[in-house]
Order: sequence, then C-alpha cells, then structure tokens
Amino acid sequence: MWVELLAVHPDYQRRGTGAQLLDGLGEVYLVVRAGNEGALAFYRRVGFEVVEVWSGYYGDGEDGEVLFHKETTN
Repeated sequence: MWVELLAVHPDYQRRGTGAQLLDGLGEVYLVVRAGNEGALAFYRRVGFEVVEVWSGYYGDGEDGEVLFHKETTN
C-alpha cells in the first residue's frame, strides 16, 4: 500500500497519533522530502527504512526518499 499523505495536527503531535494511524496497514510505502528531518526521524522511529531515493522528485527539485515498512503493528 502507498500512503500519499499522513498529517497530524500540531496540537496532537508527539503523542503516538501518527503511529496509531499507520497501525495494522500491512506493507507500506511512502515518499518523504529528503529535507524533512522531522518526518524522516518519525518514520525511522516506527520502523521504516529508506529503500530508494528519487532524484528531483518534487517540483522544486528536492529529492524524495522512498520509505518502506513490512509491518506497521506497533
């Protein structure tokens, strides 16, 4: 499954909400801006790994890091 967008309102960040939204989805792929350090740290913390980098993926030329997680049960 590809996740196109995952967002948590700032008032609810760092409370496990993002991890709960991903819980039980099975195999998950998503793309994150290479410069989005907060998102990359979150996804690594919940078990995602970078499997590929798409050079110039975003309209402004920034790379996209493709992440994958085999199981999302936390």
